Order: sequence, then structure tokens, then C-alpha cells
Amino acid sequence: MLRFLALVWNPECESAASEADRSSQIICAQSEGWTCSFRVNGVMVLHSGGDLLSPEVRRLGGARGVILGRVFVKRTLRPDARLEELVDCVWGRYVAFESDPGTGHLQVFRGPAGALPCFCASLEKVRVFFSDARDYLLLKSGAPSINWPWMATLLAYPRHALGAAATGIVAIEQIQPGECLDCAPDGTIRRRLLWNPFQIAISEPIEEFSSAIATVRSAARCAVWSWAACYPRIVLLLSGGLDSSIVLYCLRNAPAQPRVECLTYFSKSCVTGDERAYARQSAKSAGVALRELEERAADTDLSLLLRLSRNPVPWTYLMYVRRSGCEGRIAAETGSRAIFSGAAGDQIFFYGPAVMAAADFLRQRGFGAGFWRYALNIAHRNKLSLWSVLSATVRDRFVTPRYDPGRHIDSPSQLTTQGAYEEADSRADIRHYWMPFAAGVPHGKLLHVMMMDCQQDAHDPLGSEDYPERVMPLNSQPLIEACLRIPTYILTHEGWSRAAARAAFAGDLPAQTLSRVSKGYIDSQNAQLLECNLPWVRELLLDGQLVAQRLIDRRKLETLLTREQIRLSPVAGEILCEHLSYEAWLRNWTPTRPS
Repeated sequence: MLRFLALVWNPECESAASEADRSSQIICAQSEGWTCSFRVNGVMVLHSGGDLLSPEVRRLGGARGVILGRVFVKRTLRPDARLEELVDCVWGRYVAFESDPGTGHLQVFRGPAGALPCFCASLEKVRVFFSDARDYLLLKSGAPSINWPWMATLLAYPRHALGAAATGIVAIEQIQPGECLDCAPDGTIRRRLLWNPFQIAISEPIEEFSSAIATVRSAARCAVWSWAACYPRIVLLLSGGLDSSIVLYCLRNAPAQPRVECLTYFSKSCVTGDERAYARQSAKSAGVALRELEERAADTDLSLLLRLSRNPVPWTYLMYVRRSGCEGRIAAETGSRAIFSGAAGDQIFFYGPAVMAAADFLRQRGFGAGFWRYALNIAHRNKLSLWSVLSATVRDRFVTPRYDPGRHIDSPSQLTTQGAYEEADSRADIRHYWMPFAAGVPHGKLLHVMMMDCQQDAHDPLGSEDYPERVMPLNSQPLIEACLRIPTYILTHEGWSRAAARAAFAGDLPAQTLSRVSKGYIDSQNAQLLECNLPWVRELLLDGQLVAQRLIDRRKLETLLTREQIRLSPVAGEILCEHLSYEAWLRNWTPTRPS
């Protein structure tokens, strides 16, 4: 697994140069695997790991810089290319560094799809860029401090916190996907967006459904085929839903012809029934082997949460706790170096509120025969009255589009305190980095863009150094850009969610998969898991730091964490996926309990 650490200092300062040399020696002493991939006056970039089959270090602009990570070429990159050209010439999972010898400026750019993290922090006189917090912590003196205003924002408005420059650790910042940091010799930092999804969304829109179908199909195959060429053997997590089935079809027709083995999960307690039939149909259609694993609450060890790798930004870890161990074993048995999934497909293909798409239709095309038929289809597909669709559409059409985290993606938490919301509201600096660029985009498309900011990391938070890479091939720049250009009412043609994606692969997937609109209902599984681990969960949360900092309501939590309430309340998923994950993350950074 590739990781990197870059040191940046003022070359005119002798003590800063000495600090940089000491820091590089500390890093390289940890392992013989560290290599200096780029060095100029005042900049040193070190990397470790990487793939011998697919080189992950490339020169940028001759001796001006370096690109770290997996890169796929869209168009020829000139030998003297500048960093700004990367957006149009390459895509993949990468971070790039470029130094200007004339001005002494350093630019650091994180690729638009993310997946390779890039954090930054400062030592005494040296700025550090890194992908793995463990490497930075070797250089930093003193214990890390929790950024409590950021944590309050995470609980109140998760998407704003995750999309901000700040992180959950004081003095550690993150470069977001598509963002570039310009570091001046005097230490001044300027952030700018090199890849603007809102600009793409309003540039050259694809208004014809037939063109949208062809574009989606071509872009999806390009993305999956490119990633498939990096791994001879692949484990694919196959739910039998539309997104993972599209990935499977593309893998089976990839020119690289990787060996694919599929894995699906089932639970006998799932209230929507046994869903293996969908995965079996997709696997049979593609002619690949399918492993079926039963998920049982008694087999899940929630204490694994306390063994997470340190990351400055907490995730929701429940799926990793449930599945990382068995997926790693299967990958080892099959010799697979990657675990693929259809994750992010819902967001990219637009599994979103169709009423907002109708408002976009009205805003762009006005009232007409096409609008009335589309509104009627939405009402029919979503089991709504035509009047409710029309009233919501007209109301939404005549308001200024804006992102409202309380109304849109970030559903209100039942346990987050009013104090946490007040703290989050007072911190206008902890906001999603795309917010200043959203003007002029219709409401549904604005929501679509925000949905596409999918958190991902190739490194499994519970995996060892040699754990397979996690790959979300649909979350790739070519497909993201293609779907950004397609209006929401085309993506939901005739009221179907993900209609363009369904039509793009209509001749290739089982009919059951193409017509499927439901999702597996896991609330009962969450309640069962919480009930099996109730004493441990109560101790961790009721005596935890989220309660001590008054970010979640102890009285409500104590009332809910009883066997009777767990069986009745839908809040089990919130507690397991969010609060438990965040509390475990806090314990991993600050192992001692608060006084």
C-alpha cells in the first residue's frame, strides 16, 4: 500500500533545513522501504510501498515535481506539463507535488476522486504533508488534541465537517479532492479549487436520454476497465443490486481479463427476506463463482473498534468491523490484491429525491407536455399523489437553490444536543469546501453534486500493511464528470431512479436486477447486534467523551440503550454506525478517559 510524507521548509533557514533532515532520518529509520521520490531546494517527498505491477511514482514536468498514486492517462501529458494540466490529462487515485524554482512556491494537488488521503500539519519550522497519521506522529512532540468544534459539526452537519479543511485533530488539516494548496516561501498557504464539479455540471449538459445512455456506458466501462488492469485477481462484493452488477459486467468484459470471485452476505433475520437470489442471478449471468456468507450478530466483535488505525478524520466503521476479517481471508485464499465494490453508484447515478429532479425540469424547460408526463411518472414510481409532486415541485422551483444540511443529505440526529448544533452554527469556518462555488446550479443538481463527495480510502482501517486495496471503481473521474453533465431529470428518466444507468446496461444484466428499486432493510440486524453487545456499548458511550463534552444527550441515550427500546426504536443504526464509531475513534486518539 502506497503512503507518502513530504517535508517543506525555507531553504534559507539553516535550522529549518536541519529539522527537515532529522525528520527524514526518523521516517527512513522505521523501515528500509522508504524512498526519496522527489527533492529540490526546500522540498523532500518520501514514499513507501506501492505496486510493482503498476508503478505509482511518476515525474511531473521533468524535475519540477512528482505524481504519487495510480494514474490513468486521458490524453498525452507533455514532458513539461504543469500541475494544472493534470485535471484534463489524467485521472485516478493520486497526489501531486510541483515546485517552482523561480518563485520558491510549492503546489500540492489531490486528485478529484480522492482515495489517496492528503493531510498537512506543521512541526517547528517544517510543514509536513502525509497520507498516514502514524508517520507524522513520529515527528510531532506532545499528545494530539481533539478539535471539539469540528466534532460538534460532525454530529450536527456531517457533510460540512467531512468536507472542511479542518479535521478532528487540532493543527492537522486535509486537502480535499480536486483542491490545490499553494505554499509560499514565507509560509503563507492559499487554497484553490482546480476541479470544480459545479462548473462541470452546467457546462455542455447532456439533454438527450439516448446520449446520456451512451455516455454513462462508455464512462463506466472506462473506469472499471482501467482499474481492472491493475489487479490480476479481484474479490468483488456483489449485493445483486444495480451498481455492483454493473461493476461485475464491466469486469467480465475487461480487456485485462482479471480473475474475479464474488462475495455476497445474507442474514436470516433480514425483514426484507433472503436477497441472495439477486446476487446469484448476477453471478450466474456473468459466469463467475459466488461465495455466500451469513452475517450473525453473535459473530461480530464490536471491540475491534478499539483497534482502528489512526486517521485524523473519523468514519463510520461498522461494515469494516463486520466484514474486514473475512474479506481479507478470502482475498488471501484467492491471491487477490484488491476488493472491489459498487459503492458510490447510488450517489453518482442519482438515487436521490425525484421531486427535486422535477423542480430542475421545471426550472430548465418550463411547463409543457413533457413536464406533466414526467411529474405523473414520478408520482407513480414513488407512490405519491400527483398533487404532492406538483406542489413540492413548484415551491422548490421558485426558491434560490442552496444546500441545507438539515433538510437534505444529513438527516437530523436524534441524540445530538442543542449545544452541539449551536457550536456548529457558530463555526462558519467548518464548512464544505464546495460551498462558495454552488451558485447558478439547479437545486436537484446541487444536491446531486453534494452526494457525489463520497468518502473513500484504499486502506482498510482495520487492515494490516499487506491488506488488499479497497477500490470503488464507479467513483472515478470519467464517470463522475459524465453524470455531472447529465441533468437530474435525465438521470431519472420517466421517474426511475438511476434510469440512465439502467438503460445503459439494459441488454447485459438480469431483468430482476434492472427493475430492482428496493434496498436491503438492516434496521432489525442493527437492533440485534446492539442487543448482543448492550453492556459494552452502554459502558463505552455513557461514560464516553461525546457525553462528557455534551455533544450527545446522555439522558436520551440511557433511555434508548435498553433491550426493550432497542427493539422498538430505529435509532440503533445511528448509535452503531455513528456514535459508537466516533467514540471509538476518540478513544484511539485519547486512550485515557476525560476527568
